[in-house]
This record gives sequence, C-alpha cells and structure tokens, in this order.
Amino acid sequence: MIFPLIKKILNHAQFFLDQAFRIKASKNDLMAQNNHRQRNQFDRPLNLKSITSFAEYVAYHEKTVSEYAYRTNRENQLIGDQQSFSTSGFCYVCSKNADFLSNFAHAFLNTDGRKIPNWREHMVCPQCHLNNRMRGAIQVFENYVNPN
Repeated sequence: MIFPLIKKILNHAQFFLDQAFRIKASKNDLMAQNNHRQRNQFDRPLNLKSITSFAEYVAYHEKTVSEYAYRTNRENQLIGDQQSFSTSGFCYVCSKNADFLSNFAHAFLNTDGRKIPNWREHMVCPQCHLNNRMRGAIQVFENYVNPN
C-alpha cells in the first residue's frame, strides 16, 4: 500500500520539475530573443511620466483628459459582439506584428451597461502567450533598467 502512494508522490514531483524546467527554458528563450531582438517601425519607445506628488498627478490628469477620451472611444470601437476578438498590433517581446486575442473574462460594465474587456490582462499575443501587462513589464525592464 505504501508503494503506490510513493509512486504517486514521485509522479507529482516529476510533473512539477518538468513544469519548472519548461518555465526556465521559456525564460531562456525570451532572454535570447532580447539579445537578438530586431527593432521595426512599430517598436516605439514608451512615453513614461514620473509623478511624485498628488499635485503633479492632478496636473497630468487635467492635461491628458482628451487623450483618455480618445483612447476610450478607440477601445470601444475595437470591442466586437463575439465572446472573443482580436486586435492587430506589434508584440515587443516577439518583435513581430500580431493579432492579440481578447475576451470578456473579468470584464466590467461601463455606464451604458456594455461589457468592457480587462485590456491589461486579456490582450494575449498568440506567439509568446504573454498579456499586455507582462509584455509591458518586459519592455519597461529592457528599456529603462537595461539588464545588459
């Protein structure tokens, strides 16, 4: 009776080791891609603004109200009627054009009762399988922390 239990534990341990090595291999692949990443016309630097006080935030917010209205309008145009849809763009991590996959998991309702996707979590690249947040973190890290 003890041997089947030990075998089951070993199988589970092997599964987790396999997953860990797969994740490490993926990380190594991404790091190799970074070292040989080709830049193209869509690969623009991020326009990051450092805000250190509430007063700076208020001033920045007032200055960008029209930009956010434009973004909201554009995002509403991208939303389809299906459960999932794709949006064309450029994946920084893959250095390729991609049709990012979006859906309404964890969506919220706007004031009109329309579902709005969680853009940060649900614009997934079909090649690297990273969402907006992860791709953005990699881009910020590489461009501002400069690990090389």
